[in-house]
Amino acid sequence: MSERDDYDVFLDTWEPGAILNYATLPPNLNDPVARQRLLDDSTGAADLIRTVYAPGMKVIEDPERALRGYDFFERHHAKWSAHFRDRVESTGVDADKLDAFIKNFATRWVDGRRRRQDSPQMMGIKASIREHDRVYHAQYAGRFVLSPVEDSVAPTFTPTEMAAIFEANASLLEALILDYMDHLGSDGPTSINETLCAPGCPHGQPRRGED
Repeated sequence: MSERDDYDVFLDTWEPGAILNYATLPPNLNDPVARQRLLDDSTGAADLIRTVYAPGMKVIEDPERALRGYDFFERHHAKWSAHFRDRVESTGVDADKLDAFIKNFATRWVDGRRRRQDSPQMMGIKASIREHDRVYHAQYAGRFVLSPVEDSVAPTFTPTEMAAIFEANASLLEALILDYMDHLGSDGPTSINETLCAPGCPHGQPRRGED
């Protein structure tokens, strides 16, 4: 048997720290922010610190903005939004209802758990998804829902309208996310399956205002 060296002794008791555990979760392997946090931890034992909740508009701090290529979204947002609107309205969805849908996600969805989960506006959207699933995915409707929406809640959209929104969103993501991956280059994901979770995803980055 070869003689044990100091490194062998070190490995006898070594355990990965919180930041290493976080960075090596499957959704975070190609996340530039998780990678940078790991590199910044010279001790290998630092805690994973979540930003303390702050009311009001949620923000991304400057280092994360740079690592995630936030300026890419700022440059393209208006064009992408117009594409989304054109696709949805071309299916016959009422423009005022679509405006309300977009506004609710831009304001209530990101403003704390209570407004996201329980506001009448978001409940109407959730009821729309409930009805969509009953029509398009009857076999699985409700099976994976943790907090079902009561049937007494009226849907904002018909199942057909909700399907149009889902289809427009999915098609645009598939087409446009490749441009984002090209923008990040070697610092980001290498395939669509490795793209970062959106805010609110269970595996997403902790950020200000996260519930």
